[in-house]
Amino acid sequence: MERFAEEGYGTIPATNADRDAAQQLTDIQTLINKGAKGLVISVGDADAIVPAIEYANDASVPIVAIDEAPASGNIAMIVRAD
Repeated sequence: MERFAEEGYGTIPATNADRDAAQQLTDIQTLINKGAKGLVISVGDADAIVPAIEYANDASVPIVAIDEAPASGNIAMIVRAD
């Protein structure tokens, strides 16, 4: 977060839904409503996350997914660990 601030980016505190799909949907909607311009997410359930991805897509908020892709929706990038 310090590095983002040094580069002039604003940040919103991270959330942790602890793999709870309903909470993750709520968190993503809340972050977007607070003004998030992009999100990095860990997909807990590829199917259950789709409404959140669609919400972000409708708001033109790009998403980077870590390790797993959602079942559908537009993702800017998927980063997979080896």
